[in-house]
Amino acid sequence: MVSSNPCRSSRPMATSASSVRAARSSIELASNPRLHGVTATYFSGRARPAAWPVTTLDPVNQRAVWALCAELSGHSAH
Repeated sequence: MVSSNPCRSSRPMATSASSVRAARSSIELASNPRLHGVTATYFSGRARPAAWPVTTLDPVNQRAVWALCAELSGHSAH
């Protein structure tokens, strides 16, 4: 049976050194108790607070991302 969800697979994901490094900061941010409740903060790839990239502050880009997320999730963008 083929899953309609592209995020689910019957095959295990390949683990490489680069994928482990890429996941390290996400795991740190999700599991560090000192960051519990921290919101509206951008973190660098090294899990350090950093300035928001200029492109993320552009209202045109924000609307485009919001619309794409709504489309992909099947929800209304408004």
